[in-house]
Amino acid sequence: MANRVYLGRHPALSGNPYGLFVSKPTKNVLGTTHDDFAFRSDLSDSVGSVTSTFGQSFHIKHRGEVSISLTNDGTNSDFRDSVSITYPRADFNDGSNDRCPLVFIQTSVITDTTIQNAVGMYNWKNTSQDFRTSMGFRFVVQPYPDTSGNGLIHVTVFAEAFADADGDWPGTNTGTRKVYYALATTCIST
Repeated sequence: MANRVYLGRHPALSGNPYGLFVSKPTKNVLGTTHDDFAFRSDLSDSVGSVTSTFGQSFHIKHRGEVSISLTNDGTNSDFRDSVSITYPRADFNDGSNDRCPLVFIQTSVITDTTIQNAVGMYNWKNTSQDFRTSMGFRFVVQPYPDTSGNGLIHVTVFAEAFADADGDWPGTNTGTRKVYYALATTCIST
């Protein structure tokens, strides 16, 4: 059976790079060619010898955070608010085709440590609105929203709110939420 995983300074590869190395089935992790590996953490976009997807991992092109304020002032009376994040489509082009980025979104509640925001989104009310609940977030990726050359991610955040018997939202779920985002390219750079 071949050695399959190596962590540390690789003794056989050119330059003896540090990293995590996983070989393909039946290949030895102490191999010296790209074809020997299923994963190499030392590869980056600047490595000109990358000729295949072997060992390629996602490259984050854009990341950041934006704030959303949830209020009950009539504007956002359902304890929800939205934000739009734009990105240059050219950053996700493989040289001939625009590609949709792989988008990671997470939110957190920063004004109340007792509230946890759900992954995903749930917003429900009955027709008479005497029972309602909402929590979490949802997002839509629009790679071609217009001709500006930018893509768009539209994020809607719902407060962690449960209505009482008369349908009124409780007043404790207002405050600021952070939306964290990361956009990864699926293109290989050579």
